[in-house]
Formats: sequence, structure tokens, C-alpha cells
Amino acid sequence: MRRRKFGASRILHELREKGVSDAALENARDQLKAGEVEAARAVWRKKFGSLPRTLAEKAKQARFLAGRGFSAEAVAAVLKGKGGDQ
Repeated sequence: MRRRKFGASRILHELREKGVSDAALENARDQLKAGEVEAARAVWRKKFGSLPRTLAEKAKQARFLAGRGFSAEAVAAVLKGKGGDQ
């Protein structure tokens, strides 16, 4: 359920705080990383919907996605418009 709004880093941090075992965290990490760009794109599309036109817009969108726990690679892929329809 958390995947709809948050990235792998944030979800893993929350699981670690709840005392989930290291083995379970490794398994979750693999699953979360596999679909991170798609999840980031869905969150971004709901909030913004169009690629940034200025550097300030790009920074705002990148901060939003990073704050949700998405990796720098996922953020860059979304803001470059790679891999999927916009």
C-alpha cells in the first residue's frame, strides 16, 4: 500500500524502524527497486503531470520525489521523461 505514495528508501526505513528482519528487508529492497521508476512516475504524474520548463520547476519536482523516498536515479529518469508516456 505504501508503494503508491513512497519510494524504496522511505518504505525500507519504515520497515527497519518497525523491527523487520534483515533478510526480509533484503527481499523487500529487491522488489521495491524493480518498480521504482514506474512508481515515481505515477506519483509525479498525479502531482505535476508535465515536464518542468524551468530549472526552478525541475528542482521543485525533484525535491518532491526525493522527499517521498525515491532514488536519485528514479527522479532523474522521471524528469527526463525516459521510459514511458507522459
